Amino acid sequence: RAPTPAPPLALLPGHYVSRRKQPAASPSQQLTHTEPAVLPSLPTTCPPRHRDRIPTRLLARMPAGSPLQRVRWSCDGRLLAGACASGVCVVWDPFANSVARKLCSHTGGLRDVAWSRDSHRLLSASYDKSAAIHDVESGTLMQTLRHDAAVTAVRWHPGDASVLLTGAANARMQLWDLRARVLEPTVTFKD
Repeated sequence: RAPTPAPPLALLPGHYVSRRKQPAASPSQQLTHTEPAVLPSLPTTCPPRHRDRIPTRLLARMPAGSPLQRVRWSCDGRLLAGACASGVCVVWDPFANSVARKLCSHTGGLRDVAWSRDSHRLLSASYDKSAAIHDVESGTLMQTLRHDAAVTAVRWHPGDASVLLTGAANARMQLWDLRARVLEPTVTFKD
């Protein structure tokens, strides 16, 4: 039995279909419009729930109080989080044009923020050599992860809400498992 050939690039989701590279089609299969066809891409893991409410023009300015290092949408698309140089993580509700919460647990400026998939927890990276996990609803500090250098990047695991990754200025990444009895990095990646 002969192996089935791989589908042409044009048939894969999210790939541009060029008219020049398309195989010759019969007159009944030819496109009737002049625009190039684009196949839909696969759905993202965090689809926005307010597609009809996304602004198409400047609606408001949301002050942070200090310079912003990073801004991220929550996975459910309802809130924005900003990492401020003052050490405060500001959470905005852009649809109500208001500050929803200010999270103050760091003594140094923030470098990065990351939302959990359920949009209930916020992870922040700071120059004070720590990463912090906050409950956004209550505003409480849940955990502090200590490092040897300034924490410059943070990410939640895409499939497991109890696993996260932190990156520091000493060129080390640390993998953390929040289910552990003693909160220490599970794995440390370094040069």
